[in-house]
Amino acid sequence: METGILLNHNKDVSIGNHVWICDNFRVLKGSIIEDGSVVGARSLVSGLIDENSLAVGSPAKVVKRNIYWSRERASKQ
Repeated sequence: METGILLNHNKDVSIGNHVWICDNFRVLKGSIIEDGSVVGARSLVSGLIDENSLAVGSPAKVVKRNIYWSRERASKQ
């Protein structure tokens, strides 16, 4: 019997600025990836990844905090 009631409501996904996301990741509804974070390859994001954190795994867990990354290459001396 169809009731027309929506059981699986939408939730926004938020991805901050200067976020690096590796290959083949998945993000579930309602997830938040804050500024400056890195998400590892094949990770499943569900929930909050704090700013400047490295998260890996399925489900993704923060394994390092207060990280910094740059797009610039290090010069060889």
